Amino acid sequence: MSKITFIFIALFSFLGCSNIQVTGVMCDEIKKDPQATVPSECRRYSEDKAQKAFDKETEILSTEDAIEFTK
Repeated sequence: MSKITFIFIALFSFLGCSNIQVTGVMCDEIKKDPQATVPSECRRYSEDKAQKAFDKETEILSTEDAIEFTK
């Protein structure tokens, strides 16, 4: 019985490892190491695009500005 319990504990302890996501901070750390293999998420990561998306400001239009009347 203890062997089965040990097997279940071992299996459940490693289940969370498959849900790891690579973030921008991790990409910066990976790029600093010349021996590291770069994941595909980091190859597509662009710091300029990330900053642009973060700083994106949308202009809120009033109803008068949004509606144009034509004859």
